[in-house]
Amino acid sequence: MPLKPTGRRVYEEIWAVASNILKKTSIYHDKRNRWWELPNWEEKFNSTNKDETFKPFVLKTVDRTGYSCSQCNWMDMCSGCLLSPTEEYIEDFFKKIHLAVEWHSSLIEEDYDHEISEVINHPST
Repeated sequence: MPLKPTGRRVYEEIWAVASNILKKTSIYHDKRNRWWELPNWEEKFNSTNKDETFKPFVLKTVDRTGYSCSQCNWMDMCSGCLLSPTEEYIEDFFKKIHLAVEWHSSLIEEDYDHEISEVINHPST
């Protein structure tokens, strides 16, 4: 990842790794089902009538602990602000930003490939 990535690049990098834990039949392998790649992502994301299945995960900016937002005052009780998948560069990304991946529960229930986390006993061990 470059030192000054864009929000969209961060989503793509996370997705490159995260997609490996999904079943081959998951609907999220189709680009049309990745909300950050849609031209009107902001309209869909901010919609009051959200179809929650259109987003497998969101990235939120958090502090080092992962429990609080790194951008908001702690009194706001924000658990993390959405990292926007824009084409704008993020200054000092590696110094200032910690990310939390917030998965949609239906993805975990339906699309998670349980075989991926299966322990395999190899004869050499």
